[in-house]
Amino acid sequence: IASALETANLAGFCHVKKATVCKGLYAKPLRDAWEKFDKEKESENDKPWEVLKDKSQLYMILTMKNCGTDLDAAKLSAKEAVNLVKDISETISRAERAIEFEHRDLHTGNILVQRIDEKLVPTVIDFTLSRAKHPVHGPIFADLELDHEIFEGSGDPQFEVYRDMQVESQKDWSKFCPTTNVLWLKFLAGWLGRNINSSKTSARLIRFSSSSSLPHSSEEFLSLFISKFKNML
Repeated sequence: IASALETANLAGFCHVKKATVCKGLYAKPLRDAWEKFDKEKESENDKPWEVLKDKSQLYMILTMKNCGTDLDAAKLSAKEAVNLVKDISETISRAERAIEFEHRDLHTGNILVQRIDEKLVPTVIDFTLSRAKHPVHGPIFADLELDHEIFEGSGDPQFEVYRDMQVESQKDWSKFCPTTNVLWLKFLAGWLGRNINSSKTSARLIRFSSSSSLPHSSEEFLSLFISKFKNML
C-alpha cells in the first residue's frame, strides 16, 4: 500500500524509509525499545515477543518518517479542528481518485499532527487494513472477515464504523468501496466535535457527523463539508 501511495506521489501519508524482513525471535533491542515506548505512551498492542516465539517466525520492521504525535494527544483550537477535517478529506480524496485507496482504519491514533511554521500539518499512517490499486500488482487489500474481533468491539463510536464498513462493502473487501472512507471522515468530525473546547463548533461538527446522509466518495464529503464550514476555512 505504501508503495502504491508513493508511486502515485500522494502527499499527506507517512513515508516509509526502509522495510526489513527479519527471521527468528524478537530481538532484545527491539524489545527494549517497545517497553520504553509502552512505559511512556502506554501501547494498546500485544507484546511482540509473546507472539513471536518461533525461531522460524518472519516479521517486518518498518522505518518511517517522524510525523509528530497522534491526534489523541494533541490540543486543537476550533479552527484547527475544522481545517484538520478538510485537510484529511483532501488527502484521502486524492488517493481515492488516484489509486482507489481506502484506509479502512482511520481512527485518531492513525492520524499524526505536528506544527510547522505555526500551521497544523496532519499525516495519515498505518495501512494494515487498507486497500489500494497498485500499478503493477493490481488491488491490494486485507480480508477483514478473517479477523472477526474487528467487528465485535463496543463502548466507542469507532467500533460502529467497522460494522458499518462491513455493511457497505457487503463483506467483499477486494472491491473498491469509497464510502468506507466517508464513514471514517464522519467519525473524525464527530470525534473532534466531542474533544475540542468550543461549544458552538463542537455542536456543528457533531451535528454534521450525525447526519444520516452518506456521500458516495471523499470528494463529495469534502464538498459538503466546505459548504457547511466555509466561514471557518
